[in-house]
Amino acid sequence: MEGGIKLNFSITIPDRPAGFVIALTLLYRRARYGYAFRRIPLTQGKYAIVDPEDFERLNKYKWYAVKDSRTFYAYRNKRVGKKYISLGMHREILDPPGHLVVDHINHNGLDNRKANLRLATSAQEDRPAAEQKAQFVIEKLRSMKLGKAAEVVADGVAETMSYYAFPRVHWRQLRTNNPLERIMREIRRRTRVVGSFPDGHSALMLAAARLRHIAGSKWGLRRYMNMEHLLLQDKEMVVASA
Repeated sequence: MEGGIKLNFSITIPDRPAGFVIALTLLYRRARYGYAFRRIPLTQGKYAIVDPEDFERLNKYKWYAVKDSRTFYAYRNKRVGKKYISLGMHREILDPPGHLVVDHINHNGLDNRKANLRLATSAQEDRPAAEQKAQFVIEKLRSMKLGKAAEVVADGVAETMSYYAFPRVHWRQLRTNNPLERIMREIRRRTRVVGSFPDGHSALMLAAARLRHIAGSKWGLRRYMNMEHLLLQDKEMVVASA
């Protein structure tokens, strides 16, 4: 239209109403999901979720989504000297030493809440290395003003490392309960098919039938641990103390 007037304007939401909207959003997410989080946009239409206290320092960077064989991860380009490196959001948050990796507990690489991140190594470590990593975690929690969480880790870390007293070949079997979890999955899969049982006795019969099958089949005859390694370790300790 000739002679018309074209208006360009934008609306700026004041800080106080914007903060109120964010607070309501966090409250809703906590009620629905059990925890509060904020979203950071990535490329490919993806979003990373982070703790509210980490949002401001992370959102000032431009992040992009990277797909591996299992999940997506959030990365950004960081300049180090005269070259650029790719830095993962999970490492940006925890800032671990170079020999440690950051693992996502729920295997979702875009869930970068601190509760979902843990430090790990790419190879099996010995007890001194594990104690050093535990101390780093405790100090990190205290620096984030999570004193009670640091106390829980400090009080229970020695018990979680008790498997180090056994032969190295037994470590994996001692620190996990995979066989028991497999049995529970087998029983749960069959009870879900039935759905509703007429009484507790019928449910017990179904579970007992599966346990009898396990005990009487080749699966039940497998040896979980070779105890000869433990006997050999005992002999070595006796010789060393003689």
